[in-house]
Amino acid sequence: MMAELMTLRPLFPGASEADELYKIAAVLGTPTAESWKEGVKQAAAIGYRFPRLPGTPLSKVIPHASEEAIQVMSAMMLWDPNARPTCPTTIQFPFFRIGLTLRAPLGSD
Repeated sequence: MMAELMTLRPLFPGASEADELYKIAAVLGTPTAESWKEGVKQAAAIGYRFPRLPGTPLSKVIPHASEEAIQVMSAMMLWDPNARPTCPTTIQFPFFRIGLTLRAPLGSD
């Protein structure tokens, strides 16, 4: 969603489930047993073969995004949902700290 807000268009505009998975793999690369063991296992169980693609750096897909934005989007787009950062972890990324001015707590004079 963050990438779509930055580009004002869908990031993976598939015409079907298979087309959408192809477009995801075109950006993220083909999932492997290291990057998404459970997904690769489930795909094999139903006879689905992910397209073999190397992936495209997000910085090429969204060239105007800052390094901090690319970092947080990359973490949120990992194949394995269990490896993605939680909301409390995500807001600790530098992207969400840019321009943040912290004030001293009350009574800390």
